[in-house]
Amino acid sequence: MTDLLIQQLDTELPLPRFAQAGDAGADLYARIDLELAPGARALMPTGIAIALPPGFAAFIHPRSGLAIRDGLSRSEEHTSELQSH
Repeated sequence: MTDLLIQQLDTELPLPRFAQAGDAGADLYARIDLELAPGARALMPTGIAIALPPGFAAFIHPRSGLAIRDGLSRSEEHTSELQSH
């Protein structure tokens, strides 16, 4: 197993966690409340930054088929705050 380094930028938000054993992805939390019009996009700060080992990537996917079509991808050279769009 490979360790993922997480920096918590907003201590009022929980760290990402898996809802169920065996889940492929962890749940993230937004730092702001935002209502979007249909088809609109926005950056959603997550309150965390991650450092990925070489050869790994992280992706944010919408939880609903009605959500924004494309997620955010991260690779090891980026260590700034994750933001969903």
